[in-house]
Amino acid sequence: VKPNSAQGGVLFAITDAFQKVIYLGLRLSSVEDGRQRVILYYTEPGSHVSREAAVFSVPVMTNRWNRFAVTVQGEEVALFMDCEEQSQVRFQRSSWPLTFEPSAGIFVGNAGAMGLERFTGSIQQLTIYSDPRTPEELCEAQESSASGEASGFQEMDEVAEIMEAVTYTQAPPKESHVDPISVPPTSSSPAE
Repeated sequence: VKPNSAQGGVLFAITDAFQKVIYLGLRLSSVEDGRQRVILYYTEPGSHVSREAAVFSVPVMTNRWNRFAVTVQGEEVALFMDCEEQSQVRFQRSSWPLTFEPSAGIFVGNAGAMGLERFTGSIQQLTIYSDPRTPEELCEAQESSASGEASGFQEMDEVAEIMEAVTYTQAPPKESHVDPISVPPTSSSPAE
């Protein structure tokens, strides 16, 4: 991600149909004392109260590319920045799996009508994996494919130039209403 504002904002949110509860989401805080926070939102199955399940302090991300991953495994949430684990926090939750109702809203760059700050800037890649080991495995694959003296990672500005598509989100006017997509667009495969 590359925020173009010190205000931070919601990177993604999966909400209930009424956009009152964030089941799962990730937000950058505004810059305070030269730092920002990466905040993971999680709502226990059956609960109607969103909570900040994990908070990580990070250097200011504004106007530069930042590569990070948040993983949840068991009772631990970890933050990885540029494939290096930075921090872990304890995460107490029930053993019930997190499920989403069919009418749940999926938002990128905002949290619908939740009233949280909208993200402005660029999001190069946003992926949610069911396996918490996936980001670590992707980093290992990149490292093993590195050749010569390179570390396997390009500078983020170079990566941005190579990528064909960079998603850019901009906050809509405050008076606009944002509705979730009821059904994600899909490509139909030919009948066999």
